[in-house]
Amino acid sequence: MSPDVRAAADLLKSAIDRHLEACASKAGEEDPTVQAAYDLLREAAEAYDDALFDAYEEVTPFEFSQGPIFEASEVEDPDVPVRVSVLSRRDFAVRSGADLVTAGREILREEGEDEEDLSAVDALALYLDAHGVDDTVAAADQMGLHWLGGTTWLLEQDAEDDTMTSAPFAVVDESRLLHRLDEDVEAG
Repeated sequence: MSPDVRAAADLLKSAIDRHLEACASKAGEEDPTVQAAYDLLREAAEAYDDALFDAYEEVTPFEFSQGPIFEASEVEDPDVPVRVSVLSRRDFAVRSGADLVTAGREILREEGEDEEDLSAVDALALYLDAHGVDDTVAAADQMGLHWLGGTTWLLEQDAEDDTMTSAPFAVVDESRLLHRLDEDVEAG
């Protein structure tokens, strides 16, 4: 067993014990001792997760939200939204699955990976991950796609909205639309 993983596991177990003790003896809802123990537990869990992956390419079931990046009270202008989301959609017609697979295999070759059986959808996901949406739009015709157009929406969000990782597109409230940018849409 890797000594780094063992040390991280020992720190995590210790952090769990400290957190439990702080919770059991807390002096109110917002006890700073509980928050400090929580922060240590979170750091220890992340360190263990990282060490486990580095040593064995395995992960834990823990999910780590980032927490608030800023305080809403820091926004001084009442006419400026405290938080915004930028939602972007690009539509393509798929003209050739074989060309998509060829593009995906080229990425695997460039990365020194095996050119395993690759579906057209997996190939497109590889291409998007490697080159981004704008480059995919630019190369659409060469890789078996036809770009149909797109739209980008700027929406006001609640300061405490935590759906980014769990359900980023679950609720799109048009009443919060601040601005909309439409790109040419062609018939496919």
